Amino acid sequence: LGEEVPIVTPPIPRCKVCRTYVNPYVQLNDGARRWKCNICARLNDMPADYFYGEDGRRVPFDVASRPELNCSLVEYIAPSEYTTRPPQGAVYLYLIDVSIGAVQSGMVKMACKVLGEEIDSIPGDSRRSIGIICFSSKLHYFNLHKNSGQPQMLVVPDLDEPFIPTIDELIVNIKEEKRKKYRLRLC
Repeated sequence: LGEEVPIVTPPIPRCKVCRTYVNPYVQLNDGARRWKCNICARLNDMPADYFYGEDGRRVPFDVASRPELNCSLVEYIAPSEYTTRPPQGAVYLYLIDVSIGAVQSGMVKMACKVLGEEIDSIPGDSRRSIGIICFSSKLHYFNLHKNSGQPQMLVVPDLDEPFIPTIDELIVNIKEEKRKKYRLRLC
């Protein structure tokens, strides 16, 4: 806690097959000139420019100097050629325990109160979206879209093979739905 997330800039080696970014769990081979993907086991070549220092000279490879090879959490600053489509808006999916114990303790009421008060300060741009799933001995999905009139709840009792609604039914854009603030009644 309190530590800054390391930032990684190009070049960012990616697996040729599954497009996984190089990470602490890959296996380095041949003096770090190749790496084995931890997802699909493909042996990949390390890009030549991955070995160059800030002054443009080829430098010995130092694993300790690469946060993407040491830290399980990094922020990649990727150029546009790394993406096949524009970045998507942030999606926040809230999972709320609505078991008897959670209801009796006041946790459900507090979660609904805080979510209702803080919905406008959820980080992200105008594309940010939210969804709510509640759980106990059943799953409770909420459709908050304006075309549904009032929030609709779908209760799924089968936890072994649960039905999962489409993303369009589960996720709602905060900006588009801002005019229709719902008071969440989950009890």
